[in-house]
Amino acid sequence: MGIEEPQAAMSAEESQAGLPADACPLCGGHKSTEIRALPILPIGQYWEALGYRLEQEHGNLPNELVERRCIQCGLHFFHPCLIGSSKLYERLAAVPWYYGAYKWEFDEALKFLAARQPVRVLEIGCGQGAFLKQARRFSTEVKGFEYSKQAIETCRESGLNVVLGSVEDLDEPVDILLAFQVVEHLENPGKVLEGWIEHIVPGGHLVVAVPNQDGVLGQVHDNYLNLPPHHASLWEEQSLRFIAERFNLEITHYLREPLSLELYATYTQSLLKRTPVRSGMMGKISRLLLMHVHRGLIPYFYETAGERLAGHTHMAIYRKAAHSPGGRNY
Repeated sequence: MGIEEPQAAMSAEESQAGLPADACPLCGGHKSTEIRALPILPIGQYWEALGYRLEQEHGNLPNELVERRCIQCGLHFFHPCLIGSSKLYERLAAVPWYYGAYKWEFDEALKFLAARQPVRVLEIGCGQGAFLKQARRFSTEVKGFEYSKQAIETCRESGLNVVLGSVEDLDEPVDILLAFQVVEHLENPGKVLEGWIEHIVPGGHLVVAVPNQDGVLGQVHDNYLNLPPHHASLWEEQSLRFIAERFNLEITHYLREPLSLELYATYTQSLLKRTPVRSGMMGKISRLLLMHVHRGLIPYFYETAGERLAGHTHMAIYRKAAHSPGGRNY
């Protein structure tokens, strides 16, 4: 659909940490409500067209994928929990739009770096290094962790310090740790976030950007890239704010990406697909006419829609307490 973010490579340890079947992967709570049940078949067909077979990677699957929402933190998660393997990201890397050079969250994070001039910056899941190339202007030590060997080679060709690993491999803490479009791919984001925060200096910052479930993206029901095995969780503003509550952090910034024309077109098209029409030939003709009129009217309604609808991504910047208890000894 052309509306998905890049990223998301993570280490095997980060993506495979097990959880009880009914536990929320962010807060660990056991109280949740069912949002919807999705048939597995069309999800499998979508990925098979990209060369990734669900049954080969995940074994026997039920007929439905159930989406649930945690009552305590608002996180949306799924049963069964399907985590995409490295093969999935190898397939996506071949899609031209997947690793994009420009992202809204990059610009916002660069403004933050420019104002603080941190010494040590670490990006988790840095992809092909689009953000790190720019971050070098504002920091003396810029490093990235990445899971895709192909992406690592691309980064190194650009002179970037990017390695296959996780924060457990760090030998010194960082001033700012950034993760763009990563945590929604993890099986156990709560545990992973805890590990990241331990490796940030007291008074340092954590930057997290994820797809905005409160925005238009959360209403595009047929976006298979926003479902497992690609996205293991969906994040509302409540969930991003819960990170601060759980880990004793201060939110210094909460930002929403403006609605893009491309995403607005996808959103309205999704609504039209769900609009009932008459059956038979007349129904098909009516739908074709409706879609044609829709394409012509999109530019007229987009500007007004942007005033009330949020775009693809939202981002939170957290500050760790200056005298944070615990943490890792280096």
